[in-house]
Amino acid sequence: MLLVLICLIPIYQNVPDYPFYYLTTLFIVCFWTLGRYIFFTKFTWFSHLQFVKAGLIFVSIPLIFHLISQLNYFQTFMDENGINSLLGHFTNMEKLDFYNFYIRNINIFFGVGSIITALIFPFRMLKSIWTLRNMDKA
Repeated sequence: MLLVLICLIPIYQNVPDYPFYYLTTLFIVCFWTLGRYIFFTKFTWFSHLQFVKAGLIFVSIPLIFHLISQLNYFQTFMDENGINSLLGHFTNMEKLDFYNFYIRNINIFFGVGSIITALIFPFRMLKSIWTLRNMDKA
């Protein structure tokens, strides 16, 4: 939650009617959580619960499609409405700087990162299930 707050405070302070709080929060939480689970699966609470891992594999499939559609929605909104719809009270140079260097980069970085981690995550869960099953037989 601290990472979400750190990333969203500048937007909250500068953009009064920002319509993408849910979207940005979703991207950050998915990127951070799935990234942790990819690298530290051994230390999670579900490390020995194979049915949970199998369930997470199947849950990640619609999550991938949802993340892709939400990133597409953000890009389409910005292409069609422009930055003036969000940053109407700034001067032109301030608008471009704040949009290009913060809003756009935050959403693209965490959006693409969350999609990539969501794509890797089911394979990591499958590897974890495979390793746990073969370790029991040895």
